[in-house]
Amino acid sequence: MKKLLILLCSVGAILSQSYNHPLPNIIGYRIVPSTQLGCWSELDIFWDMEFISEDERELIKKKIIQYELHRDEGYPPLVSIKQKNGSSLNYHIVKLPSDTFWRD
Repeated sequence: MKKLLILLCSVGAILSQSYNHPLPNIIGYRIVPSTQLGCWSELDIFWDMEFISEDERELIKKKIIQYELHRDEGYPPLVSIKQKNGSSLNYHIVKLPSDTFWRD
């Protein structure tokens, strides 16, 4: 019985190491003071990846707004977008300080 338990633990450890998880892409954003009248702040997202479509950008923007509004309620900073081929793209949203500058 003891040998069987050791064998099952060994096989479980080997299989868990061989499973490849896709690494999430990181999207940074910051909230900066607005220059327009009637608005206190603006969302500045650093789109570093060129392969993100406009629909995906809109979805990520909505998720960032939800995260900012509901962060205290345990809303996760992860965005998962299902692709047409069945795979999913994962994004981790990271809030940057407002004094961080982005170079084009």
